[in-house]
Amino acid sequence: MPGFLGVDGCRTGWIGAHVDLRAQRVEWLALADAREIVDVPAEAIGIDIPIGLPADGPRAADICARARIVPRGSCVFPAPVRAVLGAVTYEEACRRSLVASGRSMTLQTFHILPKITDVDRIAAMDVRVAEVHPEVSFSALAGRVLLTRKRTPAGRAERLALLGRWLPWLNHVDVPPGDDAVDALAAAWSTWRWSVGTADALPGRPWPVDAAGRPMRIVV
Repeated sequence: MPGFLGVDGCRTGWIGAHVDLRAQRVEWLALADAREIVDVPAEAIGIDIPIGLPADGPRAADICARARIVPRGSCVFPAPVRAVLGAVTYEEACRRSLVASGRSMTLQTFHILPKITDVDRIAAMDVRVAEVHPEVSFSALAGRVLLTRKRTPAGRAERLALLGRWLPWLNHVDVPPGDDAVDALAAAWSTWRWSVGTADALPGRPWPVDAAGRPMRIVV
């Protein structure tokens, strides 16, 4: 099999963790954009980015994901409405969001809007691609909400130990510093579960589909 790809955003684009279970290997990939993501020969791909954008109001997937990790639900950014795609400034994005939904949008969401747009244009309709959220994945892997912050040494160590339950050979892998690579591995875990049919899909079946035909779900 070609393996499972978990992808997390980083300052230079995306970092990919390509997990080959048979060879017991993780290949770390620096990916510039969505085209490079879908060009990776992976059996399944999990991306930590909103896929499937509402016309108005919040997504049920985000509400369910936040509920899964209380009291750390704020880690799940609300997906923007589709109308904000193409907005150049934060002010313009807020105006479009207000018109469409009666709500503004967070600055954090605006900062990832180019990535949301790129994935929506290129990757969202690839049948191998699913939306994931690393903190929700870690909660499922641990069977509890993780209260340690992922950017702390203790938080990184806890998350790598949990991933070691899936990849017993992970202690032999050189995991890059920072939290992005660890999150990419969590994305790969949920992607593997999705591929073998053991993952949850928030908010559950049948999940909503947006106006462009993209599923509004988070795979856990």
